[in-house]
Amino acid sequence: MDKFDINSLGIVLALVGAVLAALLGGIGSAIGVGMTGQAAAGVVSENPPLFGKVLILQLLPGTQGIYGLLIAFTMSIDDFVISYFTAGSMCRRFSLEEGIVFDPPYTEVTLKDDEQGDPLISERLCIMKGLLAPGQYDEALGILVKVGEVLKKELAGMGLTLIDFKIEVGYDENGKMYVVDEITPDIWRVRDEQGNIPNQIDCAKLILEKI
Repeated sequence: MDKFDINSLGIVLALVGAVLAALLGGIGSAIGVGMTGQAAAGVVSENPPLFGKVLILQLLPGTQGIYGLLIAFTMSIDDFVISYFTAGSMCRRFSLEEGIVFDPPYTEVTLKDDEQGDPLISERLCIMKGLLAPGQYDEALGILVKVGEVLKKELAGMGLTLIDFKIEVGYDENGKMYVVDEITPDIWRVRDEQGNIPNQIDCAKLILEKI
């Protein structure tokens, strides 16, 4: 197979991937909305005051379709991470105690590479590998900080302290950057008023109780 054929194959595979992302995301979203809708209808018929809470659960599956559509025309690059306190793997990697405050917050970017354990990657390497154009690294970190400020404020109102979180950032064919991730307990780590760090499911329950 000559060079032209290899390049053509790459374009075809990229287009197939985009179509599948949009199609499967839409199908999964439709199935999820239908399932939660049936369950929500039963709950509300027995306890109407719960309408607001089940509505949120009804909306969550719908985001999968939007996420799939975004992936269809954006390229997800890396995980952009921001930490307000030391915790978890950071403490192990850098021999730090838990709970040290970062002021200003500490940011880092990891490369999506399961074989290498998602290593940290610098702006220079992102540009060398063709993952980001000059200026996009800092732009993505700026988006990360802005999302963090909103999250901190909203979670603090529920008695939760944001420890750290990560999001995926991508860009379209014009270089415009987007958050291509869901803002759910799956991306963050928080501490409750008792000093406990709840898992994703418990955190979701805590939030629903406080809405």
